[in-house]
Amino acid sequence: MSSRILVIDDSGTMRAILSHLLRDLGHDIITARDGVEGIEAAANKKPRLILCDITMPGMDGFEVVRRLAANVATREIPVIALTALTSTAELKQIESAGFAGSLSKTTDPTQLATLIEATLASCAASLPRALGGEI
Repeated sequence: MSSRILVIDDSGTMRAILSHLLRDLGHDIITARDGVEGIEAAANKKPRLILCDITMPGMDGFEVVRRLAANVATREIPVIALTALTSTAELKQIESAGFAGSLSKTTDPTQLATLIEATLASCAASLPRALGGEI
């Protein structure tokens, strides 16, 4: 089933790879080059899911998820962290920051697709219609 997914990453290559993969899975993709652009896109485009890089210049992914959680228009949108961080402490920080999950940037595309579909399915019943209707 098609869903609108926002990809926030400062790497044009990463945005292109994720966009291609997610479009092949039948999803509508929005991209943002940084946290500020991503927060604006989330508020205006009402995606069902956000994939957000952690390490970006200016505003990192932790600040993005904090700001999204503070905004009534975006607080219910699940955010999956895309990261090169791998230590246990770093992964615990991601979990405690409010991300719905995390994926290594080197994750196999099949694992990425599985996590995205599982996250969308688990949120389907609980997301308000104000976030853009049905998944």
